[in-house]
Amino acid sequence: MENKVGPTALGKIVGILFIIACIAVAGYFFRDTFFPKAGKGKDVDISKFKQEQGEVEVQDPAGITTVTEYKYVPAQALPEVKGTSNYKWDPKEKIVQFPINVWIGWLPIVAANNGFAPNTESLFYKKYGFKVNLKLIDDPVVARDAFAAGESHILWGTLDMMVLFAPQLMK
Repeated sequence: MENKVGPTALGKIVGILFIIACIAVAGYFFRDTFFPKAGKGKDVDISKFKQEQGEVEVQDPAGITTVTEYKYVPAQALPEVKGTSNYKWDPKEKIVQFPINVWIGWLPIVAANNGFAPNTESLFYKKYGFKVNLKLIDDPVVARDAFAAGESHILWGTLDMMVLFAPQLMK
């Protein structure tokens, strides 16, 4: 006996009927789009239309901004990195220091870690054998300095900030 893969004859008939029914329902819902009803257009009185529109809006002489004076601010560079070091890692404790900022996108990591503090109920501990300490460091420069000093194992930041961090971290 040969095992056939695929639908039976009844399954094919039901499938074809289902597809035809879907096309028919779609045609019914979009019938006015596909076959618009011919109707007599309304006459438009141009003079009445212009009268209803009123005058053109008066131009604001103040401009589009609320700032009246402009002060030049020269380019500012990020401060130098405050010391560098190797990672501070205790192989017995296995705690990853993970600084995060105030952003809702970190919520899945907080949930997987079962809170901010390192614990054995964490998904990371149960699945991979290490704990995670989520620290709130909302200042990117402070987070960069902690990373460079080896106090955190991960550096968060947007791509535009990483470009600014890279030259300092390469030293």
